[in-house]
Amino acid sequence: MFDLVDKVALVTGAANGIGAAIVRKFLKEGAKFVSILDIEEKSGNNLEKELAIQHGKDKVKFFKCDVTKDDDLFAAFKKTTDKYGSLDVVVNNAGIANDDMYMYKKEIEINFTALVTSTLKALELMREDKGGKGGTIINVSSVSALALLSPTAFIYGATKAAVLHFTSSIGKEAYYSKTKVRTITTCLGATDTNLISEVRSFDEELTRKMKTIVKYEPLQTAEEAAKGVVEAYKRGGSGSTWLIWCKVQDITDRVNKGYEIMAGDIFDRPRINLVMYSLKNLVAIVTGGANGIGASVVREFVKEGVKFVAIIDVKDDAGAALENELRTKHGEGIVSFFKCDVTKAEQLYDVYNKVIEDHGCIDIVVNNAGIADESSDKYRLQIEVNFTAIVASSFKALELMRVDRGGKGGTIINVSSIVALSHEIGLLPVYAGTKSAILQFSCRLGMEELYSRTNVRVLTMCFGETDTNILRTCKSFEDRTTEIIKEYFSTSIAQSSEAAAQGVVHSYKTGKSGSAWLIDKNSALDITDKIKKANEIMSADITV
Repeated sequence: MFDLVDKVALVTGAANGIGAAIVRKFLKEGAKFVSILDIEEKSGNNLEKELAIQHGKDKVKFFKCDVTKDDDLFAAFKKTTDKYGSLDVVVNNAGIANDDMYMYKKEIEINFTALVTSTLKALELMREDKGGKGGTIINVSSVSALALLSPTAFIYGATKAAVLHFTSSIGKEAYYSKTKVRTITTCLGATDTNLISEVRSFDEELTRKMKTIVKYEPLQTAEEAAKGVVEAYKRGGSGSTWLIWCKVQDITDRVNKGYEIMAGDIFDRPRINLVMYSLKNLVAIVTGGANGIGASVVREFVKEGVKFVAIIDVKDDAGAALENELRTKHGEGIVSFFKCDVTKAEQLYDVYNKVIEDHGCIDIVVNNAGIADESSDKYRLQIEVNFTAIVASSFKALELMRVDRGGKGGTIINVSSIVALSHEIGLLPVYAGTKSAILQFSCRLGMEELYSRTNVRVLTMCFGETDTNILRTCKSFEDRTTEIIKEYFSTSIAQSSEAAAQGVVHSYKTGKSGSAWLIDKNSALDITDKIKKANEIMSADITV
């Protein structure tokens, strides 16, 4: 249906490996011009010289670009469109696989945040309803987005799950019918590039295991991966997903089926009433705890007999008011409010250290802080609050709780959403991507291999529509979509924040590590088996 003849393209992470192979393949397919974006200046210049000799100096240009810096990224877009008047294809390929404690934030910024920025910029320039002529955006994900394959590369896999959910959502007919910009996800299998040799975990033992696994994986060449990307470009519908691992498969139906399983028939399982864990005399931390679900969780924890709850929030008036309310009802020392921006790790870790200093331990952490605002000046903050900060908080909690490092075990509860279970409604694709990332990250972090050593349970809460301020304040990057969302929420029936909090308590009492829970319509249901089944379907036959 589509060809690359006379197309103007831009490829990120394109100086080496898969990106460079994509550039070469595009030019062989007749592309008019390709912009090479990469931070590796020497490799980029060498590739430009090589291809200029082969295809002509006006066919290719290298731009030194750190994709996490908007000035760099937008300058490359502008120079491309200034020279050729339009842009037809963008491939967001830049990525790293380094879950190290000192690199994971950069990993999230490169693998997801910068990809979102580039996608939205490309959409702005290409969309027919804003004066463009349509086009194609290809976002590079991974087979790790399709399955909880092993308890390794938690954050890398989560970022790639976010890419899959975001790209699938923004490619739905509701957007494509207006923009005529296709968005396609390519899930690449293990490919013989530097990324394979540089893969890292935050845990030394897991790093060793990852390197062993990679050693025995069937590796495709970068050229095979690039050939698959071109085939996906030629044949893929908007919102489609392609598995590229020594062969090319359109797995859109499989992915859709997986999401249908996670989202459909979710009330057909009986509730489990066996209480395994108690909240009595425990020390807890709740982020985003001043209002809404977070405040209700704090109240429920106090009712259940916790020893102490630290309320973390950026909203000091609401936090102070909640602290005063609960101290009046339950006495001094039961709660304390800490004003804290969770995106600032030093502030967050200061609270952790203060709680340890005052109470000797932390037993439960609920990572609830989140926003739903993907307007042009807020979507980055949304990713930082909804996902990056949860990773930082989870790692800090794990460090302090794990029994193999001197702790006494504990529980981490990470808040996702029902939108992580389905991409049929693509109204807030960045928000959905962050929640999908949380689901993938938390399920992996809670797997038996790590739990058996740390004795730290990790549970994921997927909240359904809940009556909080987030429903009334959520924003899309499009004004009309924001209006549609508000119109919908103005007439829909949402569960109360109290019901959501009661679901959290039920899940805490009965949930196994790595389990995921749907809390919707005043019910808490363990949907772990559905998610596993969905992942089995999405990842079926991905080995060759």
